[in-house]
Amino acid sequence: MSTTSKSPRKVALVALDIGREALPRYSHLCSPKKFTQPQLFACLVLKEFFRTDYRGIMGMLKAVAHNILILYARIKPSTLAA
Repeated sequence: MSTTSKSPRKVALVALDIGREALPRYSHLCSPKKFTQPQLFACLVLKEFFRTDYRGIMGMLKAVAHNILILYARIKPSTLAA
């Protein structure tokens, strides 16, 4: 039974789960360990979900990541505070 979703979050999570089951963690033993194959697969699924190109999806992912960092940023302690 297949279901559809309009939520990018749900689509990304399902794609990540499927990628973890079907793909190796890294493409090669000596490959750079920046992103796992399942993470890259989820990005490709989101690219198709939004019907955009590579630049478009990278812009969206950067904007979302930047906003999350802003929302969850902790206030750094100041050495001037008493």
